[in-house]
Amino acid sequence: MAESVFVLSSHYEIFGVVIIASLALGVPVIVTSCVGLEDTVRSGYGILVPVDNVEVLAVVMVKMYNERALFDSEKIGANCHARYSSEVTAERLTQAYADVLSG
Repeated sequence: MAESVFVLSSHYEIFGVVIIASLALGVPVIVTSCVGLEDTVRSGYGILVPVDNVEVLAVVMVKMYNERALFDSEKIGANCHARYSSEVTAERLTQAYADVLSG
């Protein structure tokens, strides 16, 4: 069960390293559905809310608090590691460079 939640209400994020850090610690997230974050948050690990909608953000914060037992911190951290660990990132970059160099 998650004991904490991280909330980021942004208009724009390039990548959202703070989101990845939270997920790596097993903390579910609530983030605005802005460019750069939409692919980061997956079902079961966090919730996306519309940008500039304070009412929805408030409802989702209460919802996550009430349903915090549904968020598995170990599973959240493991999923984050599987997607963003240094090994995975190095492999993706190596493949991207190989693709560019080959053609």
